[in-house]
Amino acid sequence: MTTFIKKLGHCPQNWHEEGTAGLQWAKRLMERHPHLALRKPDNTSLAGATSCNHQNVQNFHNIYNELLVKLHFTAKQIYNLDEMMWQLGHVACANEHQMAPVCTIINTRGNVLPPVFVFPHVRINDALMINAPKKSLSGTLTNKTQYDKSSTFKDVGAHQEKYSL
Repeated sequence: MTTFIKKLGHCPQNWHEEGTAGLQWAKRLMERHPHLALRKPDNTSLAGATSCNHQNVQNFHNIYNELLVKLHFTAKQIYNLDEMMWQLGHVACANEHQMAPVCTIINTRGNVLPPVFVFPHVRINDALMINAPKKSLSGTLTNKTQYDKSSTFKDVGAHQEKYSL
């Protein structure tokens, strides 16, 4: 990455000396983009940390490779769905610190599907989707279902199928 940045010719002196942009560059970036925020990463769960070991990773790759050969998958047929938590603003909900899952889906060719927003409300308020990317899916969670593993999951699957190439 450092070599690529240097070739651009528009890099701070620190790139040439230390291979990094430096603290002043980071401060100026944050001043230019006040909507960005530094956050502390979440801790890894004990289950996630202990299950990610050499043997399990090797088993996963063995099964994955067998399926690729057997089923002849192409890059455009292999997708990754990642769930991240987004903080809802005070306009979206009464509790300013409430979090909502957002699912992003991308295939191995780099094609990104419209995101899926899952709101912790019984009803969807259209105002929540005003600045969302076109064709985004919105769903709800209620305390009763908490990620209803049938309806919400099926909706995400249908959304993926609809917008897949």
